[in-house]
Amino acid sequence: MEEKKINKIFKLDNILLIISIALLIIAILTITIPVFMENKGKAESKTLHDLIYTDQDHQGEYAKINLAYAPYEFAVQEESFKYYFAMDKDGYMYIIRLTDETYDKLVKLQEEKQSEFSYELQGYIYEIPQELKKIAIESYNEISEKTILTEENLEEYIGSVYLDETRSPSKTYIAIIVGGLIAIIAVIVLVIYIIKRKKTDQKVVEVKKENPQEEKNDDNL
Repeated sequence: MEEKKINKIFKLDNILLIISIALLIIAILTITIPVFMENKGKAESKTLHDLIYTDQDHQGEYAKINLAYAPYEFAVQEESFKYYFAMDKDGYMYIIRLTDETYDKLVKLQEEKQSEFSYELQGYIYEIPQELKKIAIESYNEISEKTILTEENLEEYIGSVYLDETRSPSKTYIAIIVGGLIAIIAVIVLVIYIIKRKKTDQKVVEVKKENPQEEKNDDNL
């Protein structure tokens, strides 16, 4: 009877192990699939101009701009939010958001390469906030010293989205967080399994000590 009980405990322990492995597999898939899809999207990315031209400039799309010049800073929000005017090889203008490191690199590259300057900027696109549109219009007209941009023609000149290299859509982050939580649960279940298995093994040893005849019979088989 005691042996049947132990076998039942072994089965329950094994179920915990199976659950732990299953959770680890789910965690890996939860993280890797979105990351794979994101990397695939990056590899197949189009230029921002092509996305705008074909009406595919949806928020969260991955795009690239082949910059012809170092960008021009025109807006700063809360110090870390810096926006720039940028122009591609075909003369199309955009609004972009860069890290300080990238901006410094582009300025240095412009100084070194001069007319041969070239840089492929990649990032996700987001809708231009209304406040940023107003700042862009005022700044561009101030630079030009005449009224060129207006609320009516802004999309014609710049589009309705800006390219941001500093952040990614939240879907990937959510997948990583969810996958991480599942992995933590899997580890907890695995720890419980190890603890219970040790207790079970200890109980088996005690039973065999109490029933040495059964142990001998097992050895003779």
